[in-house]
This record gives sequence, C-alpha cells and structure tokens, in this order.
Amino acid sequence: MGMPRTGKPRGRPKYELRGDPERYAIPFIDALVAMRVSETDAFKIAAVQIVGEVKGFRTVGSRRKRGRGLVQGGVLVNYDRKTRIEGKACTLRRQFKQSTAPEELVWRVAMGRAFLLALRGKDLTGCASKIEELATSVGEAAYAQAVLLPLLAARILHVRFYDRRSQSSFLIQ
Repeated sequence: MGMPRTGKPRGRPKYELRGDPERYAIPFIDALVAMRVSETDAFKIAAVQIVGEVKGFRTVGSRRKRGRGLVQGGVLVNYDRKTRIEGKACTLRRQFKQSTAPEELVWRVAMGRAFLLALRGKDLTGCASKIEELATSVGEAAYAQAVLLPLLAARILHVRFYDRRSQSSFLIQ
C-alpha cells in the first residue's frame, strides 16, 4: 500500500509566468517570430539581451551566404561566454513551450503585440497610444513607459534622421 494522501501539493511548484523576472523575454520572442526571425535565432537574441556581455564589435560588409542569399552588413557584436547564452536560450525555449493559464496567455498576447509595435511600428503617436493601451490592459503601463515607448521613439527617430541625412547628401551631390 502507498502512503495515505495528505492533501498537500507534491513535487515542484507550478511555473508562474507573471512572477518570473525574465517574463518579458517570452513576448519579445513572440514578436521576433512574428517578424519572421527563426525560432532558434529569436531564443538566442532574447538570451543575449538577458545574459550577454559584450566582448567587442566590428563592422562587416554585406556578403553572400550559400542557402540564404545576400546577408546584409552591419555591426557584428561578439559576446563573452557563449555556453551561458546557449543555456539561457534553452531555458527560454522550455518556458516558451510550457502551457500557461488563460490569464497568462492574455498577458502574453498583449505584451507580444506591444513588442511588435515597438519593433516594427511606423507612426510614432499612433503606435505609442496603442502600446500604452495594450500594456495598461494587462497591468504593465510602467514597463511600457520605461522600455517599449523609448524603444519605439529611438527606432523611429533614428530612421527619420538617416532618411533626412541621405536626402540632404543626395541634394548636395
């Protein structure tokens, strides 16, 4: 015979997404996957944001890669401790795949949409108001003010600056 039941929960406590300090990585990954970044790359990008330590960087030109075509050039950043990044990516993949409660799913969808708008939005005021609305609906207004809205503004204003700069250099020539 087995032990009599005591009514106490046994085993490891259930994972709660809302209590996790790294919970914002999951909707960030959702947004990257929606932007057609491969799932593996999305997990690695999120892991680098959490545990990556910049070792150095260099500028690389565009090149052709077999099976992928033209790969755009830019700044290549080297990070220290690759195994730590791989391990965090594996942990994020496990958390990403876990089934969640319906209220956590609502939070994940709203924050994923907010991240997607911050990463891909083109209209500063319209996207900012929608991000605030989405984040407020799930109780993350402070995070939107501190992280998502500055990300949106920096991305849009940076693009506008370089668009104007390229137009003015075109006029000078």
